[in-house]
Amino acid sequence: MTGRLGWAVRLYQDEMYLRDIDPPVMFNLHNLLDSAPGFRNGWKHLAAVIGLSLNEVNKFEAWERRGESPTENMLKQWDYSNVTPTQLYLKLYEMRHAEAMKLIKKYGNLFSGLNIH
Repeated sequence: MTGRLGWAVRLYQDEMYLRDIDPPVMFNLHNLLDSAPGFRNGWKHLAAVIGLSLNEVNKFEAWERRGESPTENMLKQWDYSNVTPTQLYLKLYEMRHAEAMKLIKKYGNLFSGLNIH
């Protein structure tokens, strides 16, 4: 990865995965993305940034219709690829979703050298 996000790739080689983030933090992240009105800063925006297909988005919409969290299910599926908090953080950065970024910022001193408010 190059360009303006290249700094983040160099942060840490040895870090945790999404499944290692405290459940209350993930619950808050799910609620934040699930409750966003419209596309911007919601779970569908994150799905687009991650690069999910329309079929995958439709699957998560079905979860939503059943009253389950589409964000939770989407992130669980994405985490099968051993996604790190840094990778999620970068996707949230692409979305310019500061509130969601703050939720995961503290994990494992991942971003201790960054000035993120």
